[in-house]
Amino acid sequence: GNVQRFGSETIHSTQNLMRLETGVHRQISGFCSSNIPGTSMTVRQWLSTQPFAAQQAFGSKVLRKFGVLP
Repeated sequence: GNVQRFGSETIHSTQNLMRLETGVHRQISGFCSSNIPGTSMTVRQWLSTQPFAAQQAFGSKVLRKFGVLP
């Protein structure tokens, strides 16, 4: 969905990608697959409705939460 919405160059840009250790990737993926409290919508589903800048900001917040970024 995001490639269609924002373009391949934007999504696959080195500015938008980050290597993660497998364990951290699994933790973040699990978080994104979890339901938002009080809803049947997952974090990933909700995030897909947001504009690119909001998705990037949320991603940075999640990377901080899981200790990837300071």
